[in-house]
Order: sequence, then structure tokens, then C-alpha cells
Amino acid sequence: MRIRLVKWKIYGKAILLFIFIVLLICCTASCVAEKQEAKKQELPKQEFLEEPGEQLKKGGVPIYFFHNTACGNCDGTEEFHEVIEEQISAYEDECPYELLEYNVFKTSGKEKWDAMVEEYQLKNDSYIFPAMILEGKIYLGMEEIREHLLSAFLDASGISAMYFYREDCSECQEMEMFWEQLPEKINCDGTEIPCKVIKLESRTDTNGEQIRKLFESYKIPEEDQMVPIVFFKEGYLAGKQEIETNLLQFLEEGKGFYSIKNGGSK
Repeated sequence: MRIRLVKWKIYGKAILLFIFIVLLICCTASCVAEKQEAKKQELPKQEFLEEPGEQLKKGGVPIYFFHNTACGNCDGTEEFHEVIEEQISAYEDECPYELLEYNVFKTSGKEKWDAMVEEYQLKNDSYIFPAMILEGKIYLGMEEIREHLLSAFLDASGISAMYFYREDCSECQEMEMFWEQLPEKINCDGTEIPCKVIKLESRTDTNGEQIRKLFESYKIPEEDQMVPIVFFKEGYLAGKQEIETNLLQFLEEGKGFYSIKNGGSK
């Protein structure tokens, strides 16, 4: 009888131990599954990103910049950022953009460069870095980038012209009806394209600084340094009468920043 009781005690302990082990395994498996699910929920969704760092602002124009910087302590983008700040940063609200920068000295940067050269069929044996690619067009060296950035960016953004005004300017106030009646689309060389004009108050933010830079780059004589004034790719129009008489005709002739002549297709 005593032997049977001992056996039952042994069997009972074994059964309890087995049940405990089973419960422990189940609990452990459940915890692992919960942790894995939590990690999945925490991971950012990457399926919409073509490459790390290439998630563009909604409607933003991608501006690709490639530099060849071997020095670990050197910033190969500094001068480019200065040009961006000088020429187009003031228009970012109206024309959003995204800077995508690559160092071709590094493997990933060189691979990106080769891929874009292939994609846009830009093959050339005499590439000079730094280089900028905007809307499939390549600009080599900082001098060329500085010269063409503004017009190329406005063209890529679908902008026909830039209009500077002041709220307390009587001629500017009289032009409100003209802008309201300006068509949304125009016929340029037999093709219908959008007609989009950026309107900038010359005393808001950095607009005053921007208009003075345009006076300089367009070599505008002092008698025409005024508002209202409109800038487009092939010139400018100063004063209410000049703008209302000539602007639409000039844009239809393809003289705007964005036109069929410039390769626009929006």
C-alpha cells in the first residue's frame, strides 16, 4: 500500500510538471508572437519609397545634385545650398521642391548617377562634377547650375511668369481684373499648355531681396525698376500698360519659363 502511494505521488508530480512545462511553452510562444506583431506595427511602411531619402513632397519637383567629395570632413553640397537659397527658396510655398543629393565618390552615389544617366540617356564622356539633373536635363559645374537653376526650376514647376506687386500700389490694384481674366490655358505653338503666374508681394518675406536680384540678373534699367513688373524666361514687362498689352502674346509665343519651346509637357 505504501509503495502504491509513493508511486501515485511520483506520477502526480510528473503530471503537474508536464502541465507546468506545457503552460510555460504556450505563454512563451504567445509573448513572442505579440512582440513580433508589435514590431511589425512599429516598422515604417517602405513600400512606397523607391529609395531611401527619395520620398518627395506632394507635388514637389525633384532636384538631383551629384558631387564628387572624397574628403570626409568636407561638405560637397554647401555652395549648391547657397545657390538654392539665393534663387528658388523664396518660391517654395508656391512651387515645392525636394533636394536629392548624392556623392558619386561613394558606391551608392555612383550607382544612382549611372542609373539616371541611363534613364535619361545622358551618356557623355566629359561629365564635370558637381552636376544637377532637373526634369531630365543635366547641368554641369556650379557656373552652369547657377546660370540655369531658376528658369529650369520654374519651367519644371509649370510656371509661366513671376509677377511682383505691392498692395498699396494703385496700378497693381487696377490690374486685379486683368489677372482674373487671364486664361488658365494658352495656345503655344499649336499646343494647349497651362498659364500659371506666381504673384509675389514685394515687401513680404524675402521678396524684396529676390526682386532686386532679378533686377540685376535681367540687367533692368533703373527707370523700369518698379512694380507692377513681370519676369519671364526671355525678358520682363514693367508697368500696367506694358503687362496688359504684351504678356499674353509673349507667353503664347513661348517666351515664358514654361513652354513647349522649353520642352514642357505638363
